[in-house]
Amino acid sequence: MPGLLNNLGISFRCRFECTGNIPDVSEAISVQQRAVQLTPNGHAEMPGWLYNLGISFWCRFQRSGAVSDAHTATLTFRKSATTFGLPSTRLFAARKWAHFSKFLCLPQVLTAYGVLLDLIAQIAGLDRTIQQRHTDLIGISNLTTSAASVAFNLGAVDKVLEWLEQGRCLVWSQLNQLHTPLDHLRAHDEHLAQRFSDVAGALETSGSRHGSEGLSTGASLSQKMTLQDETHLHIKLSREWSELLDEIRRIPKFHDFLRPPRASDLLKHLPLDGVVILINVHEDRCDALALVSGVGAPMHIPLDFTYDEASNLRERLRRFLSNHRVCMREEERGPRTVLEEDTDIQSEIHLILEALWLHVVRPIRDALICSVSVFPISCHIIVLILLSKSPAASDPARIWWCPTGPLAFLPLHAAGIYSPNGRSPPGSCISDFAISSYTPTVSSLLEKLKESVNVQQPASSKLLIISQPNTPERSAIPATTKEMNCIWDTTDASHSNTLCLEGEFASISRVKLEMESYGSIHLACHATQDIENPLKSGFYLHDGRLELSEIMKQKFVVRELAFLSACQTSAGTEKLSEEAVHLAAGMLAAGYRGVVATMWSIKDRYGPLVAESFYKDLMERGKALGKPGLDSSGAAHALHHSIQGIRKTLGDTEQGLLTWVPYVYFGY
Repeated sequence: MPGLLNNLGISFRCRFECTGNIPDVSEAISVQQRAVQLTPNGHAEMPGWLYNLGISFWCRFQRSGAVSDAHTATLTFRKSATTFGLPSTRLFAARKWAHFSKFLCLPQVLTAYGVLLDLIAQIAGLDRTIQQRHTDLIGISNLTTSAASVAFNLGAVDKVLEWLEQGRCLVWSQLNQLHTPLDHLRAHDEHLAQRFSDVAGALETSGSRHGSEGLSTGASLSQKMTLQDETHLHIKLSREWSELLDEIRRIPKFHDFLRPPRASDLLKHLPLDGVVILINVHEDRCDALALVSGVGAPMHIPLDFTYDEASNLRERLRRFLSNHRVCMREEERGPRTVLEEDTDIQSEIHLILEALWLHVVRPIRDALICSVSVFPISCHIIVLILLSKSPAASDPARIWWCPTGPLAFLPLHAAGIYSPNGRSPPGSCISDFAISSYTPTVSSLLEKLKESVNVQQPASSKLLIISQPNTPERSAIPATTKEMNCIWDTTDASHSNTLCLEGEFASISRVKLEMESYGSIHLACHATQDIENPLKSGFYLHDGRLELSEIMKQKFVVRELAFLSACQTSAGTEKLSEEAVHLAAGMLAAGYRGVVATMWSIKDRYGPLVAESFYKDLMERGKALGKPGLDSSGAAHALHHSIQGIRKTLGDTEQGLLTWVPYVYFGY
């Protein structure tokens, strides 16, 4: 009966939408209220009945203007969102609750968005395969930036930080949770820790399976039954995981185990050598949060910048790169079909970088300068070095960028005013003041920072170099051989800590085997990003593609640095702009502490120059610190100085910018 009444109410509402007669929508409300009254508490359909009732109340408000209907609709959506039932239905209701609470300026708006973000995590839960989770997040991952925008409006900057951490890079965060260290839990209850570890490992395996998406239309009955059994096991493991979490959290000193981090906890463990900048880009407003070690609260920096401006810059960059055929690392084969460059005229990429500097990066820097007086004394040195017009050339401070929306696809690290004739004014770009890096989330950065202080293991200074100059069925990239040789000559005089694998010797099985005992890896080869299933992204070796899922399954002793000298290894997809769906983030999730990647393709002939300069600087830094072998702790500094050297050689012409701007660093 409740279902019939609900459907009847929908019919009355549909007639109202055609006729505009208020008695029709009033009748819809009457029968839908009856449906709710006849439905027992705890019934799975209750959220759906409440949702439809809320829609009817809102429709009547839009026609009659009765504010009481608007408030009743909002209250009904709240009940729907917080009642037991399908997470997908409750998510629809939570979106309405949040939207209308914002529209009506109700104090419950923060509560509404908090419930909304919790439901997003349930929609893309661990009972789903990774591919299914990414599919589920399409169209809803940007709700996090909406929530942050509302929190900015209300001055709740701590909530902004917490929500951006909770709602972004959800799938990578889930994978990190499956790998969470259990030392403290083992010391308290070894059996419980082992159960948790076993279930986490099984969940990771189940999540990596292809699911029904990998089943062909002509699959046999046994294949379908096997898939069904795998699905049931996956759901069972997810329930066990939830039950174990509840059991662990009942232990007093583990009550926050794997809960979303609080702002106060994030602020306690920030790196001492720089500033973390989160930038929220939304249709309503754009803002930055500056996180500085020793400062007890995030610093809010409103930006005179819009979502449309960010989208426009992103589209302009996409068209510019497309017109210059920038998509793959390959050997240059003659002239391209572009106009001859005029070294006295700013090209499109010059204008894009200038806009980023004038409207995003420089305002953030200026705001930090103005706020130096409110920082504790311990923070002054960091900020002053960062903002000085003459920073210490050998050891400038760092900025970690954590952008959202369209800005996630733009080169903030290269923002500046560049003169095509090579006479760029000093202090006109961010690299004059700081070393820029990126991080998918603040939590990811803090995890890498924690790993960096661990005792060095022998494998951490060992480097595996992969070169694929002639990958079957791929274009030739002959300079990878020179790149490999340059690194070989630079990193280790005795070659006891360096292994080179090229061509047919770099098979999938051999590389996987060697990665277990080499803490760092340099991949000079073709790569691919699978937007639909990110764990199938990978690197082309002689006998096929080494997928990210296989890398993540390996039980490595230590993972330090991954240098991805391949095409667009940090380019994600706009459909999932808040999920960092790219190889660089994937290698961080796989355990590497730092990753050198590229935003777009790199020219084959410049790969050796960048690599040689990078590893030379890295080795010299290690020697200066008394660390023999490869010390990856200075990787961000080494990339910065390497790129500055390339910039001096090539200048700031259009072709120069196309060459050095794409290089980026992720992690600590």
